[in-house]
Amino acid sequence: MYTSTPFNCNPFCTSVPSICNTASLNHQQPAAVVPVTVSAIDPVRFRVSDFPKYKGKYGDVSAYRIWHHKVEQIFKVKGIILDSDCFNILLLLLSNNPAASWCQRLGSFEGHTWLSVMKEMESVVLPVDWLDKIKQQLHDLSMKPGEHMSTFCAQG
Repeated sequence: MYTSTPFNCNPFCTSVPSICNTASLNHQQPAAVVPVTVSAIDPVRFRVSDFPKYKGKYGDVSAYRIWHHKVEQIFKVKGIILDSDCFNILLLLLSNNPAASWCQRLGSFEGHTWLSVMKEMESVVLPVDWLDKIKQQLHDLSMKPGEHMSTFCAQG
């Protein structure tokens, strides 16, 4: 095993020089540190093939919901939290899909959040009354006399 850290030193417990100590030597106030959020997309380790492609057609609620859930989970696993990173990945995922034209028409995502863009995409990809139809189907479910529990549960 090759390493630049000696085996007897823990690389995660190293002391960092204090900014306050160096500033007090110069009798100056330390400069304000502004936190900068850095993109979580590492070009060396990032592959679009890790993400599911959206292959659903217009109105295919289950395909869209499954795809959206998988994308959200991969964002969490890979630590992608910036909306700008999510938008860049979305454009790559939808590059060969009819929904890509919607992305291009939307143009810049500036001023939008990831949630608002997903709501907008949902309104483009899914029918207007898709949620009402699902609620009605759940409301209409009823177990028939003599029906086995596993058969009834498979309907939902």
